[in-house]
Amino acid sequence: MKRSLIAAAVLAVGAGVPAWGQDAELAVQGQGPLPGPAQTPATLEGGPPVHPFELDASGTLSRTLFESNEDPNFKVVIRDVSVLPGQQVQTLNLNATALVQPRGGAAEVTVANQKAEPAGTARLMAAPGTPIGVVNRGARDSIVRIYSFEAK
Repeated sequence: MKRSLIAAAVLAVGAGVPAWGQDAELAVQGQGPLPGPAQTPATLEGGPPVHPFELDASGTLSRTLFESNEDPNFKVVIRDVSVLPGQQVQTLNLNATALVQPRGGAAEVTVANQKAEPAGTARLMAAPGTPIGVVNRGARDSIVRIYSFEAK
């Protein structure tokens, strides 16, 4: 009887051995243990920013975050303007109604003799053609977000 138990155990172990060799195949098919983790690259690489700042004709760094021309009555553009320390920008004339909001830094925004303090909750409305002035008195760059709505 002892011999028959030993023989049954050997057969059971022997029957299970081929399954170990099939693990790689089963993992590829989505059944079985997961493969090991991928190797971490020696140097970390990142992609370029989604909306990089670019130098425009007025010498100001700006980027367009959103632009929609789908509505037949108006066009919407959301853009950020980066004002460097000590820089003064006076030529932001838009052909659209705009909502101007200081977002960060020490930028002081002026629209038609109205001022918005640096990075406050104030937002200023600008009629089409109204000059928008931005002065950065801080030590870091400042961001001003402009939401413009242009009638077609």
